[in-house]
Amino acid sequence: MTEAQVLIEHTSVIKLVGGISRVFPLFTPLGEREWAEGWDPAVVWPGDETVQERMVFTVRRGDGPETVWLVSKYGEQHGIIEYTVYESERVHWILIRCSTAEDGESTKAEITYTYVGTSDGACQKNAQQLASMYKHNLKDWEYAINHYLRTGERITHH
Repeated sequence: MTEAQVLIEHTSVIKLVGGISRVFPLFTPLGEREWAEGWDPAVVWPGDETVQERMVFTVRRGDGPETVWLVSKYGEQHGIIEYTVYESERVHWILIRCSTAEDGESTKAEITYTYVGTSDGACQKNAQQLASMYKHNLKDWEYAINHYLRTGERITHH
């Protein structure tokens, strides 16, 4: 490996218009379907759609490769979920921590993406993906989730 960073990460905090009991499920593999256009995970294990640690599912985005996702941490009572995502030459983690916002009615979601690459090309791709993901500091997520929480409808882009 030369100049590329092997491990990179970024964290953002978004504020969502609902209590944790309503917001947190939207960060689960199947709950994300409700607000994220194009998100359609296929559960591999367990046989049903029960969210739990070690749950395995696959995701294909557009023409991209299929990726394998694992729920590596899950604590509904603590508002925490972490995913480990495997791709060729890359691994990344998505850690989401939900807590009650200062107003006592909203939810604060702290979202951290951590990427590791095993080659210079993968590290460069990680840096590009992280920059793209955080281009709006996840305010696009905040907008989409809040829209869903207010209307019960997902935003669609044509």
